[in-house]
Amino acid sequence: MGARRIKRRYRIKRKRSIFHSRFFLPIILFLILFGGSCYLFIFSSYFQIREIQISGNKEIRTQDLQELVENKINQKLLFYQIKNIFLVNSEDIKKTITDGFPKIAEVNLKRKFPNSLIVEAKEREPIFIWCKDSSPCFYLDKEGIIFEEVSGDSPGLLKIKSPGIEGFKLGSRIIEKETMIILEEIQSKLRDNLRISIKEISISGGKIIVQTEKSWQIYFDLNENPDQEILNLSQVLEKEISPEKRESLEYIDLRFGNRVYYKFRGSGTQSIK
Repeated sequence: MGARRIKRRYRIKRKRSIFHSRFFLPIILFLILFGGSCYLFIFSSYFQIREIQISGNKEIRTQDLQELVENKINQKLLFYQIKNIFLVNSEDIKKTITDGFPKIAEVNLKRKFPNSLIVEAKEREPIFIWCKDSSPCFYLDKEGIIFEEVSGDSPGLLKIKSPGIEGFKLGSRIIEKETMIILEEIQSKLRDNLRISIKEISISGGKIIVQTEKSWQIYFDLNENPDQEILNLSQVLEKEISPEKRESLEYIDLRFGNRVYYKFRGSGTQSIK
């Protein structure tokens, strides 16, 4: 009996259409919801910034700040120009404001939904005038930062000189904050406690040189707490140098612990412990 040829039949399985897939409808619904949400939150006029509120500025014009912020919130997405409140880059705007206006020390940004932006600015307050040598001079705040050139007289503000500083610009720290605290303390205690009028202060190396209105100088150690030095100064003035003698005084040096050195014009240096 001859070999029987067995013929197998293969059944071709039809592929199911994607439209009949059980995932098709949920995916379509998700895409519709996602697209609608994108439009609502990004392109809808409801969340486009319409108002920029500026507060805290005193000398800087509100309009100037508004224009700067307006330029930063205008964004181009695809073919659309938008000012979406969700896409506001707060840190970028803060940096742009402080870079553009060195007089502003701090910026706080708040979103007021659905379409307002609140910008709270804090301006620097001058406590000294800083000069590298003579001129130009700049206003100096308590952080040791210069922020505006002095254009006229500024009564009541003491002049600070620190030669040798190069490459400075508005908004940069010229004097360390710790040094600013020392300078403020020296000024207040000499003025209020000892009734000594100061003409200007110079910082040279590790030495603070106080030039009095009576043309004699006081030397402080920049790296020491001035409390003890001022106490020593008070005792020396009380016991050794009367107001009459100060007319011919050249300097008093307080930088050597409890030993104080002083010198009258035309005479040698003396010391007291």
